[in-house]
Amino acid sequence: MSASPCGHRLAGGCMPDPGILELVDYGVAFGDRAVLRSVSFSMPVLGCTVLLGPSGTGKSTLLRTLAACNHANPALRTWGAARYKAQPCTADHHPTLMMQRSRLLVSNVLENLVCELPGRSSLTRSMQVEMVAEMLTRYGQNHLLDALSQKVIERSLGEQRVVSLLRMLMANPPLLMVDEPTTELDADAAESVLGLLEQLSTERAVLVVLHHLQQARRLAGQVVLLANGVVEEAAPGEGFFSAPRSECARAFLRTGSCPEFDGAALVAQAGPAPVEPAFTEAPPALHPRSAAYGPRGFLWLLPGHLAGTPWPGVVHDVRYDLEALRSVGVTRLITLTETPFDATLAGEYGIACTFSPMPDMAPPTLSQGLDLCRQIDACITRGEVVAVHCRAGLGRTGTVLAAYWLWRAAGRIDAPKALDDVRRIHAGWVQSSAQVEFLEKFALVVANADSTPDSVDDPSSARDVAGLAIHC
Repeated sequence: MSASPCGHRLAGGCMPDPGILELVDYGVAFGDRAVLRSVSFSMPVLGCTVLLGPSGTGKSTLLRTLAACNHANPALRTWGAARYKAQPCTADHHPTLMMQRSRLLVSNVLENLVCELPGRSSLTRSMQVEMVAEMLTRYGQNHLLDALSQKVIERSLGEQRVVSLLRMLMANPPLLMVDEPTTELDADAAESVLGLLEQLSTERAVLVVLHHLQQARRLAGQVVLLANGVVEEAAPGEGFFSAPRSECARAFLRTGSCPEFDGAALVAQAGPAPVEPAFTEAPPALHPRSAAYGPRGFLWLLPGHLAGTPWPGVVHDVRYDLEALRSVGVTRLITLTETPFDATLAGEYGIACTFSPMPDMAPPTLSQGLDLCRQIDACITRGEVVAVHCRAGLGRTGTVLAAYWLWRAAGRIDAPKALDDVRRIHAGWVQSSAQVEFLEKFALVVANADSTPDSVDDPSSARDVAGLAIHC
């Protein structure tokens, strides 16, 4: 196969002069599980490259590894070459990945925007405000001028994403990587983010992961299709969508999935490495299936043990979702909505139900949170696989998962750290300021408890877990 017009090297092709980012036969694994086998492409210094691919194929893992976010994981292995600005990617030399930092969510908009500003310590506050105002005007975000003193978490989710992008821009990176920036946004909020990304791609290189094909077509100067652990096709954006060359690309545009070739089973099982707490060894998963086999929005917190998921039936047919939950091993649903899930229907799929209601966008009470953590521990000890859910699988679900993360830590991490950990799995977990405040209080309660959870005192107590999923 010949080299693509956008300069990506495919099998049998060649690689022209490198741009801002160049990957050659780049692979990523965690322990013995390969996520990416051989990824090769390059990016020019200007324009937007959209990374597409089926769920669970390692797109987020690629961005996080390039940005050195996975370097602290002792199981990380990489091979091949990854060069940024013509130098090897290292912990000290790597592209910038837009991330939502939990500590900054509870600070104001101004603090968010100036925290990445080079030489900030030598600038007065008025000088910083002036620079922020100039940037907001330049990028059409003047409405934020009246919100500089407001907490970021009090702004809409779309505005939070815009603020995160603008914060990265203050450091003027030549390449900005963004992972699913429009997920869970309505049309107006998505338009604000997409418009900003379009403007940025005229000034610098942008590498963005998207699942929405119309949005991808709008932004893409070039497309890289990642599947089966390799680049299956790379092409100029319009050419990819109007005349895809490979069967894999044609299948992806039709169905959202790609045919699996040799070695794909290994890749499908791998997925991104779980975020494991430093304070205790995570229980080994009993051959957990990839989250990609679960319902849309299903994600593991502890692979094979505990997960979050939307309400079964909110996207697909309810029986389709229940069958998908059964296929990943879930044996218990913990429902957080004010309406219980149909326990009889779930029982047809071998899934038991637990009901612990809380209002939309609200947290549990402290006693309710403690009780949920005890119930999850008990389920894990019995070898159950649990899924927690609310309606969309975001706010209440993420809050309970973060609370359980604090519970496992027994006072060794704080609420911002727990938020950071769970939001590495899904940026939308925990939605409201009330939920953030609950986690801050819950962290103090757990830290000052007279006794620690059994799962922390005896790590082996969670090692026979079959699976746990949480949904809202």
